[in-house]
Amino acid sequence: MLSVVESGRQGVSLVAGPQPQDAAGQSWCWTSVADSDGEPLRDALARRDIGKLFNFLRARGMSVNALSRATGMQEHSVRAVCGGKRTVQHYDVLVRIAEGLCIPRDMMGLGQRQHQH
Repeated sequence: MLSVVESGRQGVSLVAGPQPQDAAGQSWCWTSVADSDGEPLRDALARRDIGKLFNFLRARGMSVNALSRATGMQEHSVRAVCGGKRTVQHYDVLVRIAEGLCIPRDMMGLGQRQHQH
């Protein structure tokens, strides 16, 4: 499983490894505890406010290039979303964002992946 961690001057990075745990040993996801402008990030995710999500990650050191690579979006599209000039509404793009940034799909109101037999 992937986790988002901060690593000094390099800022936010996606790394392979177990999800972080709280003091009681319960796993938690970065999206469930982070606040953005005083609002829990999970509320912005539920609204599919990708601009708020991207700006949250940018403020913590994730570059436009890293967001682009993680989500499969063009850099100019990431910049437009960050700047509020574009919103993300297409389901396939929302799924790529959730999967690329290790966000549980249900936090964004997205269905679970279909398993192929």
